[in-house]
Amino acid sequence: MVNICCNLPKGIKSKKKLEKINNWGYNMSKEMTLELFDPRNDFVFKNIFGNEKYLDILKDFLEAILELPKGKEIVSVELKNPNNDKQSKEGKYSIFDIKVRINGNAYINVEIQNVRDENIVERVIYYNGILSSGQLLEGEGYGMLSKSITIVVADFLALPNSKKIHSVYTPMEKEELTELTNSSGEGLIEIHFIELSKFRKYIKGKNIMEIVRENNLYKWLVFILDPSNEVIEMISKSDKVVNRATKALRELSSDDEARMKYMDREKARLDKISALFSAEKKGERKGEMREKIKIAKAMIKEGFSVENIMKLTELKREEIEELPKK
Repeated sequence: MVNICCNLPKGIKSKKKLEKINNWGYNMSKEMTLELFDPRNDFVFKNIFGNEKYLDILKDFLEAILELPKGKEIVSVELKNPNNDKQSKEGKYSIFDIKVRINGNAYINVEIQNVRDENIVERVIYYNGILSSGQLLEGEGYGMLSKSITIVVADFLALPNSKKIHSVYTPMEKEELTELTNSSGEGLIEIHFIELSKFRKYIKGKNIMEIVRENNLYKWLVFILDPSNEVIEMISKSDKVVNRATKALRELSSDDEARMKYMDREKARLDKISALFSAEKKGERKGEMREKIKIAKAMIKEGFSVENIMKLTELKREEIEELPKK
């Protein structure tokens, strides 16, 4: 070991502190090797877009999605469920959705879905109904009902019949294609689907910076998919809100307690994927067995021997002998 004598820098009162600062196993390495959390994780998504500290991020995100006309921009944002990250008795976290009220009237529910859900459309319609019905207090008339907007960011193909990355649905008259509105001429139901899988396909092999300029929403989709992307770094230099979101993510990613919650949610997501895969495999096996039995029954009718049926269908002798002979 070589000792080097030197004057301590201003503000450093001990060699021990200097060694800590210069040691690659300390602050510098931690900062340089920090692995950012994945914003698709619902715990992370909620902490960035549904945090009282970062309402400017939520406002910018919602404005990019809703594409509000001039004069109807978001003036106020009020989180209705800022703290829904408690653990349940089963040790799992509740759904990390974001409930928000804008401009004192419209109610919005935002959630990210990172595991395929075959019933996503039905569930979204159901929850949008709850968002509407939960507004009125006892004694209030239906005229007090405000607009209900549900926004789903899905990391799977949710709407195979639509080619759009961002699909918007409102009740429409079937032939005239006019929106169903209240007496003030305002629609009361709006459902948004944002599909990350379609966005991935759209940007593949293209200049991402040019794509981001097409639509203000796309910068957020790039951030959600890949916050370490150099495009996000470039945008952050001129876009204060994206810069703030990046800093918020770095701060969250360096928090040890937050990392434990993040890993819990990742484990829950993987468990759900595993359960879905097992269910699909079980369904496939049942389908295969039904097909084998169907073939075996047809062969019995044609007079084939049990041995031949066993060879063709791979069914066991007892399984074939239990089948009806007619």
